[in-house]
Amino acid sequence: MLVLSRQVGDAVVIGHSQVEVTALDPLTVKLKIVTPLKGEFQTKYASLKKNESTTLDEEASTIVVVEIREVPPAVLKVRLGIEAPKEVPVHRKEVYDAIRRAETKEQDEKKKDR
Repeated sequence: MLVLSRQVGDAVVIGHSQVEVTALDPLTVKLKIVTPLKGEFQTKYASLKKNESTTLDEEASTIVVVEIREVPPAVLKVRLGIEAPKEVPVHRKEVYDAIRRAETKEQDEKKKDR
């Protein structure tokens, strides 16, 4: 299981799905989950407490709330455990965006060389 620490507004990309932390209190985390389904994107919302989980049908992945904690100064963070098949990439959203930018830049450079 991969465990990532996230706060409100942060997201994780699991395969083709994106999971965003939309709200957080000391007992509950609210997630917005956007998954591809038959060529379109489906959005669902989950409200989870510690040790509760939800699945992403498309990637056969599971997200579990490992811990909700307060980090000084008064910032709540959630540790999300992610179980996914080895072939499904899992990235923090900011890392995924950096990878996509690098790939786009590389493709643009190849087009200029032609």
